[in-house]
Amino acid sequence: MSKAAMLATLFIASIIAACSSDPTSASASTPPARNTQTLVPPTGTSFPPTPTVDLATILISIVEPRLFGSYPSPDGSWRVEVIIYDCAPIDPEQPRGNSLEQLFLVTEAGGKKTLLDSQLLNCGGLGASGLEGLFWTSSSSYFYYTGTREGVPDGCGFWQGLMDRINVSEKSTEYVGAGPVSPSGDLIATWVDHDLTLWKLDGPRFASITHPIPEAIPGPIAWSPTSEAVAYLLSEDYCPLGLTYLVIMDLDHLSPEIVLSSSSPSFANIAWEAPNRIVLEDEEAGHWAYNPALGTLLPKTK
Repeated sequence: MSKAAMLATLFIASIIAACSSDPTSASASTPPARNTQTLVPPTGTSFPPTPTVDLATILISIVEPRLFGSYPSPDGSWRVEVIIYDCAPIDPEQPRGNSLEQLFLVTEAGGKKTLLDSQLLNCGGLGASGLEGLFWTSSSSYFYYTGTREGVPDGCGFWQGLMDRINVSEKSTEYVGAGPVSPSGDLIATWVDHDLTLWKLDGPRFASITHPIPEAIPGPIAWSPTSEAVAYLLSEDYCPLGLTYLVIMDLDHLSPEIVLSSSSPSFANIAWEAPNRIVLEDEEAGHWAYNPALGTLLPKTK
């Protein structure tokens, strides 16, 4: 048995032993109870909570932390750190062990650390996980990061890594969702559940609009080259996609419009290459050009 496993076993055993002692238990001479009737305790009776084992605390006590990433702010006042405690066998139900990842906001002046996010992970598990910094805003007011650094969710279909952000002044985090930054560099369009959500990169969320097909599945988003509109895809299913929709919404009116629906082909990806040229990729990797001004769809030619 490894040193980490031995320490973890002793740590857990000591917790269970301490919590399982019962000073009011009957003496050894007391005969076993034979009444199988369910007894209801008197009103107001309280019992000690069931003991739990804090796996994160055990990992921190037996595993040497390592710095995964350090992200200094543009103004030099702050730093974000991602710390990882690598896999160790601390839970009998997880034979491959567990790991712990933590994200801290650090003041450069005094070195004070504030824990803002963490993930206790099953080593070798499925799904998307892992903390990683993405970028600071120019004002150092927000820091964007992901909790889906590695892997993908179970199943199939469109997937894009999720984002959260730190509000530095409030020392808090906020879920942003999945989506692209605008070409102008000051806006983000993301999916938060079935709502297309618009954010100022260095400021608050300013719009959240439910897409026009309630039962449809949100797909990839693309900004117009001028950052004045967004286009996105919706689909009937995951794989195959079935009936798909192209939706365009300008930022002045925030009213999504379905401009195209198609199941043969079904469209899986999108890029807004020029003001009147939206390129759609179908499930067979074919490419099509949609002209928003004319409403025409043609096979893309080089």
